[in-house]
Amino acid sequence: MVTRSLTLSLTIDESSNKVLFAEVGKDFIDVLFSFLTLPLGTLVRISDKNSIPCLDNLYKSVEDLAGEYFKTAPCKEMLLGPRHAAEIMCLDLWVNLEGNRALCYYTCSRDCRYDYLSLYENAQCDCGCKMSHKVYLPSGSMKNENSEGVFLKGGRYFITDSFSVVPSSIQAAFNLLGGDRKIMSTLMERQVTVGISEVISILKQSLVSEAALTNVFLVKESVNLPEKKNRALAHYSRPELCSDSDSSDGIVSIKLSVDKQKNKVVFAECKEDFIDFLFSFLTYPSGFVIEKLNGISHVPCLDNLYASVLRNTMADCFEATNTKEYLVNPMIPSHFSLNQSLIESEEVHREWKRYYLCRNPDCDSTKVSLIPNMGCKCGCITNKRMKIMDPWSGANGDFSKGFVSDGTYIVTDDLVITPLCSVSTLMRRIVIDDLVEVPFNIGKREALALLEAALTGSLAVLTNVFLSKVEKIEDATSGIDGDCVLV
Repeated sequence: MVTRSLTLSLTIDESSNKVLFAEVGKDFIDVLFSFLTLPLGTLVRISDKNSIPCLDNLYKSVEDLAGEYFKTAPCKEMLLGPRHAAEIMCLDLWVNLEGNRALCYYTCSRDCRYDYLSLYENAQCDCGCKMSHKVYLPSGSMKNENSEGVFLKGGRYFITDSFSVVPSSIQAAFNLLGGDRKIMSTLMERQVTVGISEVISILKQSLVSEAALTNVFLVKESVNLPEKKNRALAHYSRPELCSDSDSSDGIVSIKLSVDKQKNKVVFAECKEDFIDFLFSFLTYPSGFVIEKLNGISHVPCLDNLYASVLRNTMADCFEATNTKEYLVNPMIPSHFSLNQSLIESEEVHREWKRYYLCRNPDCDSTKVSLIPNMGCKCGCITNKRMKIMDPWSGANGDFSKGFVSDGTYIVTDDLVITPLCSVSTLMRRIVIDDLVEVPFNIGKREALALLEAALTGSLAVLTNVFLSKVEKIEDATSGIDGDCVLV
């Protein structure tokens, strides 16, 4: 495997031992901008589940949930390895964070009369068989021969420690120094070599810090990512996205169990629709989330990347208008939207790309093409048009769009999810004094509030979003007399 690396020129303030900015080429910025296209679940996975606490908990909950609780075989993998709309473009990045130089798809047997491609292994074909034969779309499949980069044209750029990006110039450098000429005497320039491991470290730091470059290149290697207990437990602070809504606006119902003595939501009891909604966070591209939250996701480095794409000084730096849209308005992958979505999203049209395989049933080629009638190694051509299969489709024509099976689930304040039947096993016997049960309807405003609260680093998502509302309606609800015992 070819080792890919490039050089960054760091400008360092020696007096504070801090990276002020780095001068880099388009290849490095392309990779950082690709962070905006990656689903939150992918960011968690690449970060080894040491990123944003509640997102880590959601991801671990999916891992721990037995296969019987998912509607179809691919559903679990859709959450643990979510696909995204820009994944074909990202194959051509200088480094691919997921380690891919080809995208994997799955087909049924060669002689199957249904021309389906599945994004995930073991989806059930309409013929009744499992789709398990691997085929690959190689890198370069979408690249225009006249393109200089993936998202950006050529040129040099400055990127700050907190991920603000501007085209490189003397004036831009002076602006980044705050116009302070005195600081010039404390500046030092250092060249560093960056490969895939450094990029992954930068990604990890960007999720937990506002000094990603400093933490990667200047902090001693023995220093690990911040412990979760040391991360600021930011409180929900944007009431405009969590204002009161009529109960008629609620389309998902839950029951909150509130500890009146400790003034916190202990857990929520809910049906599968609320779990589908929470798990869907893992499929959202980070740029999609930032757009929905009006540019403030509480992950400052990603917010700054997003703002940089929209900056006027960057307007002429992109390969094309549509490449910019992949970053600031990314769509949900085809077939990933829920039937009843609490957060509005636009899904990539299932026919936005056409896929072709060789039609020869005896051919052993595993190459997928986006162009018809290309020559195949067997002497035939790629003229068998394939359709992307809905991963939610099941036997007997069941096309119910949701990740988990029907049932009752428990969601803790920090978004750990378990089936109700396993609560006694996980929690044993817990007695909570002053526990009050409050029914609650969740509408689109509360949905955005939950998404944002999950990103703040707080371990009290349900409390931050719902407690003030519960206090307003508790007079209209009946509490539980005495102690409540979970068995």
